[in-house]
Amino acid sequence: MIAVAVAVAALLVANRQESVLAGQASVVDGDTLRVAGQKVRLQGLAAPELDEPGGQAAKNALIELIRGQHITCELDGTRSYDRVVGICYAGGQDLAAELVKWGLARDCPRYSGGRYRELEPASARGLPLPAYCAP
Repeated sequence: MIAVAVAVAALLVANRQESVLAGQASVVDGDTLRVAGQKVRLQGLAAPELDEPGGQAAKNALIELIRGQHITCELDGTRSYDRVVGICYAGGQDLAAELVKWGLARDCPRYSGGRYRELEPASARGLPLPAYCAP
């Protein structure tokens, strides 16, 4: 019985460690990073695609936000295409929250639960909101 409990506890600790990804990062686009070699989709964020108006600006802002920073991503256990999904931080700042506050991306309520809604300036409402963001 004790051996089973120890094995379960070890498994839980291992799973917890896998739910956090940390390291240096590079930017793929306005809502995707590559952290420690793994693509990470920023949870709850709808940034314009690179070929859409504002897409390159969102990417450039994300590059500035992570420049020289150690990035930590709390993964939620889901995947989006070839990416894991999570909330990522640089210097204690939620990267998605910063992009929304700057009007470069939108809250995606289906996945954020409205976490970034109050941060969204009126100017951001002109950015595209993908159909998959509908709650």
